[in-house]
Amino acid sequence: MKKAGFGVSTAIWVFGLFVWVLPLPGTSRWMDFVRVFLWILLGLSLYLLYSITEKQPESGEESDTITRYLTRLNTVTTEEELFQALRDVLSSEFQYDKLTVCRRIPHEPNVLTVIYTDGPGDTPGSGDALSVKEGLWAYVLKRKNPVVLNQYRDSAPFAFRLSAGDLRHTPYHSLLGWSVHLDRYKSGIITLESYNPDEYSEKDLDTFNLISLNFASAYHRLTTLDALKRFATVDGLTGVLNHRAFKEKLFEEVYRARRYDHSLTLMMLDLDDFKKVNDTHGHLYGDYMLRIVADIIKNNIRMVDIVARYGGEEFTVILANAEKEAVMGTAQRIRQKIAEYPFEQGGIRASVTASIGMASFPEDSHDGISLIQAADDAMYKAKRTGKNRVEIYKKPNGGS
Repeated sequence: MKKAGFGVSTAIWVFGLFVWVLPLPGTSRWMDFVRVFLWILLGLSLYLLYSITEKQPESGEESDTITRYLTRLNTVTTEEELFQALRDVLSSEFQYDKLTVCRRIPHEPNVLTVIYTDGPGDTPGSGDALSVKEGLWAYVLKRKNPVVLNQYRDSAPFAFRLSAGDLRHTPYHSLLGWSVHLDRYKSGIITLESYNPDEYSEKDLDTFNLISLNFASAYHRLTTLDALKRFATVDGLTGVLNHRAFKEKLFEEVYRARRYDHSLTLMMLDLDDFKKVNDTHGHLYGDYMLRIVADIIKNNIRMVDIVARYGGEEFTVILANAEKEAVMGTAQRIRQKIAEYPFEQGGIRASVTASIGMASFPEDSHDGISLIQAADDAMYKAKRTGKNRVEIYKKPNGGS
């Protein structure tokens, strides 16, 4: 509205130049003076309107800015994008020297873990643990309402910021903070700190609350989606990929190996006589063994390799850019460590061995399905010839 009024006033001022200022026949000198005077007054009012328009942004523009940022908060797909959007919206609406976002993680309920920071100060940093009992963030966590504190370094309602005695040295004076729901519990905190002793006031709360609530909602959405993705792709018992995710990864790796003319080896591993373990010691003991075996496999392959639980007591490993003869040492090491591991739980000791088969693409197969079949054939050969051994696939005509 201010811009529209400014435009209309400008048009009237220009029109007045021709109507009031330029001399017209049949008018007195006194009327000419009045016209010029009115034209000058209109020019002054136009200048004042321009000054107000420049110094005071329209509330609609401010609302549009927040709306755009809040839309970003609710449409991002990664935590990095979410934190970037939060930083942008907060820096556009507030002056701060330190932004801190921390969370009480369910399996570590006694500390607040910093998940994001922005600002020149080093402390706290991402990943740092903060007390839930004392200190600045513990104080904010316990408040039912948002916290606004000015000159808190001199009159803080908490004993310290990060550690005992640090209030005398901290460069921060003002605080704006709130505890929000980053999951089902009141587990998150967003704080703004400023070097300015009187940076924040009660009038900042509505905007800060709106931004914080939308951030918490977006964060909860992302973590829920990540959990659903994990449930869809990861085996719940062992923490490695499940059968479906394994096949998708295998087909991707076969396509990549074909495109770049690389070799690809698939390892199939099956625990020998595992049914006896379940029958003798129970399925909980068998689950314990499966978790240990998965860890042994993960700890003895490269970072680029992919391990999955194929089903039951069977595991698979995709070894990218590797021929089966070249990774024989890896397979033997895994087999040996499984055989030597001292399984013990609830006072029960047991042991287990594994039979392993390996096949390569494109040497032994032309696609992912035939590669699985070839590795499976090699694994069953290992079982037939004594168990607790590694076999590589050999074609029926005698080739390797």
